[in-house]
Amino acid sequence: MLEDPPTHHEDPRSPEAWSDFIARELSGTRKAYLAKPDFLLGHSRAERQTTADYAGRELLELVQNAADAAAEDDRLSIPRHLATCSTNMWPVIP
Repeated sequence: MLEDPPTHHEDPRSPEAWSDFIARELSGTRKAYLAKPDFLLGHSRAERQTTADYAGRELLELVQNAADAAAEDDRLSIPRHLATCSTNMWPVIP
């Protein structure tokens, strides 16, 4: 029988805490896949589809994520139109 999921997420601060957290997550995932192998197949298919959807766009996605984070950070003063990238990597001018 699987254990109940945690009711809150930990915030590991030390290497040992991270190691313990990752070990528990891996163990829980392994148990879930052994209990329901179809989950593994479904997750694998979803991962392959995501990989195909982002093929050739990895750098653009990273730049866009950084621009989005910078635009939401109150400590930075970046005009929104400069913090938005189009699919051809040029700034979007409104």
